[in-house]
Amino acid sequence: MAINITKQEAIDKIVAEFNLPDPAQEREVGKSFYTKDGDNADFFFDKRQFTRYEVIEKLVNLFHGVNILEGQCSIDPITLLWTTARIGDRDKNNPDAA
Repeated sequence: MAINITKQEAIDKIVAEFNLPDPAQEREVGKSFYTKDGDNADFFFDKRQFTRYEVIEKLVNLFHGVNILEGQCSIDPITLLWTTARIGDRDKNNPDAA
């Protein structure tokens, strides 16, 4: 049975797992960071810190057996400098998305 958590709890889990700085702090070159917009967040994992595969593996482990209430964790397509992920509203076209 899945454990239910809020989007904020999901954000907090990612911040703790990747040791991300508070969004209000000044960004450091070569360091991962995140931004918040209400109860949604965008995560930018610098590839000098974490490979795409490390990010995916950690996120899969963090959210195994977890249901994000009214939300989901998604990973964006491949980019050159960052692995990007988002905690946001559940995709209404795919209600089974995690």
